[in-house]
Amino acid sequence: RLVIHAVGPRWLGGDQGEPELLASAFRAIFQLAKESRVRTLAIPAISTGIFGYPLHPATAIAVRVTREVAPASGVEEVTFVCFSEEVLAAYRKEGGNDPHRVISVPRRSWLGPSVLGLTRRHEDTKGRSR
Repeated sequence: RLVIHAVGPRWLGGDQGEPELLASAFRAIFQLAKESRVRTLAIPAISTGIFGYPLHPATAIAVRVTREVAPASGVEEVTFVCFSEEVLAAYRKEGGNDPHRVISVPRRSWLGPSVLGLTRRHEDTKGRSR
């Protein structure tokens, strides 16, 4: 097991480069995961707590960057850990209908009503999950 500590930006109104800084924090997670040959990740809603980043824009960035960089990182499964119903609903909305099947949302969470697993799995050449 390995802990990758990623610090996102404080929300300062949105005109201080916060979206780019948050996206950079997520990219750094996947870069470190690649370097360490990590196959699964659990990621919280970075910057949305005490740092005050608005939930829905932060969720959109998290899901977008995961879709962009996870395939090349070697990471096979990403779980966004949600500690409230509001965060759970935001991740379900943002990650729930992925036409590319990068992220799928289960009907219910595996750790209780406030934790959501958004999972990305590779498929082999015959279409089977591995």
